Amino acid sequence: MAALAGVLPACGGSSDEAPGTAPSAATVRLGGAATYIPSGDVRNLEPAAQGSVTSSGPYMNAIFDALFTVEPKTGNVRPRIATSFTTTDGRTWTLKLRDGVKFSDGTALDAEAVRFSWERLRNGEVQAVASDAVRQMDTITVVDPLTLTVTLKAPNWQFQHAVQDSSTIWIVSPTAVRTQGNDDFAQHPVGAGPFTLKSRTPNSDTVLARNPNYWQTGLPKLDTLILRPNPDGQQALDTVLSGGAQAMYDGVGQLATQGKDAGLSAPQDYGMQGGVTFLFNQAKAPFDDVRARQAVVLALDLDEINQQVFEGGAEIPKTLFSPDSPFYDASLTLPVNQPEQAQALFDELAAEGRPVSFTINTTSGSASASYAKAIQTQLSTYDNVTVEVAQTDVPTHSAGLRNHTFQLASSGAQSVDPEPALYAALHSTGSNNYGSIKDSAIDRGLDAGRASSDEATRRAGYLAFQKAVIANVPAIWAWRYHPVGILATNVTGLHFYGPSSPLFENFGLVE
Repeated sequence: MAALAGVLPACGGSSDEAPGTAPSAATVRLGGAATYIPSGDVRNLEPAAQGSVTSSGPYMNAIFDALFTVEPKTGNVRPRIATSFTTTDGRTWTLKLRDGVKFSDGTALDAEAVRFSWERLRNGEVQAVASDAVRQMDTITVVDPLTLTVTLKAPNWQFQHAVQDSSTIWIVSPTAVRTQGNDDFAQHPVGAGPFTLKSRTPNSDTVLARNPNYWQTGLPKLDTLILRPNPDGQQALDTVLSGGAQAMYDGVGQLATQGKDAGLSAPQDYGMQGGVTFLFNQAKAPFDDVRARQAVVLALDLDEINQQVFEGGAEIPKTLFSPDSPFYDASLTLPVNQPEQAQALFDELAAEGRPVSFTINTTSGSASASYAKAIQTQLSTYDNVTVEVAQTDVPTHSAGLRNHTFQLASSGAQSVDPEPALYAALHSTGSNNYGSIKDSAIDRGLDAGRASSDEATRRAGYLAFQKAVIANVPAIWAWRYHPVGILATNVTGLHFYGPSSPLFENFGLVE
């Protein structure tokens, strides 16, 4: 009998149950306002424009909700708007939707709405920034009002991860898009989430109002949710401590420790595979030469940078996969600090008339900006290497990644399962291959891991992939991502999925 992949078991039993574990009515009161601090703002509120569930999740989940989510510790998917997403052959997937879900404009979120949302990403009507999932789709068919099938160009037994970690997880109202047009919809979106847009000031407050027609009865808890971005984690924590906001997240764990020491709650902590990176652009000098990439990586003492930036609180990846992964191999270690070898490579390149000179692009005020400055400081002790650091806001930085205009840039490739983040970031055809990587050995390993549901087969593919990554040196693997929610004492009910993407329907003020 064929294996069944992508089953979405309900969190508490039957697939008809509402997802998540809601705090009791006695714990959280209905009404009021609370502020959450995302790590950055978004360009607009169009799902297609979002390149990362990490940075865009707060905005998108609040307005659109999600078809389903991935349970962080196991990688299993759980239902929300969708009750199941299954396959028997890895190629044809069947999506079943919950009956009665409506957009905030009163129209039905049905199979046709999903088809419309996915087709507009696939046919280029709107440019999908994170397009790995739609690139894989061959045909999309509405079977009945609550059932849709999607046939892939090639089998992918982990396709549910690709959908969950891209803008395909957020479904738009076809009626609103057709009535408003794409440009206006990006500023005045209509979704099926717990909140609707009230007002928005870019790089400042996005104010959201309770959706009275939300499909989960009695939710959301709040009347008003305010999203107030700040890339500086320490400033964000200070704001929560002072009462200026009620929640944030920490991708390292250091700020969560500070928060707990000060009496805040930090209830969630789960690690990811891969990590936060500084990505080399292999299509631009000097990093079109693997020796330049090797020289920079070998020159850096990441443990020392960890002390400088995070007071030692970050986990520096020693291997691409963490020990709790089925694809972990302790022998496949990432390059470590070797100053003499690094200097020899810098000298060799300079002797050939190719001295290593580059700019690190990162986001203003972020942990990555501090990390970039620490990289610059360490490399200043070497001869024949020159480094500058350029900081911009999140949308500008993201555009630079997409347009491949950088030399070395802060980025990331992290998820619970290797799919889809590592494929998207490191495969030659990956939708987030900002580093212009073209390595057949990396491709073969990732293809093998994607095409099978058998763990032993996947493991063999990912072992080969890890060896190829170590040889290619596509990035500085800066720190392992550990998303942790940090909550003030007067709120509860905030839940995260994937790389720090929050769900707000149960978020509320304590009685």
